[in-house]
Amino acid sequence: MVSEGGFFSWFSFLIVEKRQKRRKRYYPEKRIFRDRHSFLDLTEEQVLYRYHLDKQTLLDLCEELKGDLESATSRSHAIPVVLKVTSALCFLTSGSFQASTGDTTGISQSAMSNSLTQFLNALVQRAEQYVSFPRSLQQQEQVKREFYAIAGFPYVLGAVDCMHVAIRAPSVNEPAYQSGRNFHSMNMQVVCDAKCKITNVVAKYPGSCHDAYILQQSSLGNLFENHEEHEGWLIGKLMTLLLSLYTNGKLNTM
Repeated sequence: MVSEGGFFSWFSFLIVEKRQKRRKRYYPEKRIFRDRHSFLDLTEEQVLYRYHLDKQTLLDLCEELKGDLESATSRSHAIPVVLKVTSALCFLTSGSFQASTGDTTGISQSAMSNSLTQFLNALVQRAEQYVSFPRSLQQQEQVKREFYAIAGFPYVLGAVDCMHVAIRAPSVNEPAYQSGRNFHSMNMQVVCDAKCKITNVVAKYPGSCHDAYILQQSSLGNLFENHEEHEGWLIGKLMTLLLSLYTNGKLNTM
């Protein structure tokens, strides 16, 4: 028969043994779901500052991208479309690291990365629907009138320039991406109309490429060079198919 002291010693051993077994067991890490913030809780000014779009435009964008961004899972913690859109915009407009953007929008860094990829893919698929250079005579005449109303510039179909978008140094052909401004970049050509609506984008050349070279190689540059489907100019610099700035009170081409 076990004595009272022996019983407690035995019972204590069982407790310790069970604790040791628990330590050896694998318990999945508990997922922590952060509070998710809605842009509707912000003022219109705060929304414009953070996302560079107003509330109604954000709602319209969410509706447009809903088919691409909705999660297939039926779990209650699936990231809603509106949060994917706002987190991606927050990153793109601020240039913040994904971790800090995740803190702002209430989702993790990995979820932020996935949302950004989905958002960008959805936009690229729709690019041709919304970014289109005026080709018809009616469209071109309308653009010319709008430019002429600004400062009397004649026959202008678009304003063109390039901008450097900073990137990390690539592992392949790194020198080609040196912009000459102490950082690596892609040199992106953008054309807009008189209302600042983007009508053409070329975003495939490394930072070492000159602006004029990009225009010469682009389909839009060839269109103007060959005088196809247009009667007008681009306003910019560096090439004869562009209208240059005023010189000595006169508007000349370079």
